[in-house]
Amino acid sequence: MGEQFKWNPSNERVGQMLRQAVYMEDQVTLEHLVKQKADLESVDETGSTPLQIAASQSRPSTINWLVAHGAKIGKVDAEGFSALTWACVKGHRAAVAQLLTCRADAEAEMVTNGKTPLSMCAERGHKD
Repeated sequence: MGEQFKWNPSNERVGQMLRQAVYMEDQVTLEHLVKQKADLESVDETGSTPLQIAASQSRPSTINWLVAHGAKIGKVDAEGFSALTWACVKGHRAAVAQLLTCRADAEAEMVTNGKTPLSMCAERGHKD
């Protein structure tokens, strides 16, 4: 008795919890994990960061929160997709708008095919 419980999950587990909190838009958990020094650039098995996941799921408030806490907006996943590319490909106007407000580069060409996020958007039929 009198001993304190020490919470000490692995970096992999913290990354999983961070990505789950993004999917659920759970900002209380996000705040807790950042206080625990969670890596906002941790990736899942596809190389996606929490910011890329938030963009692909159209979570504008979470996008804003992640960028405000230092998430790298231009980082790309294993396919060469940035958060803006994911939002464009999925046709998530609110996420695209939020990423552009956060200064995402709409003209950055993908290494894999030389296309820009906006050209990918138009190619997928998301013209507006």
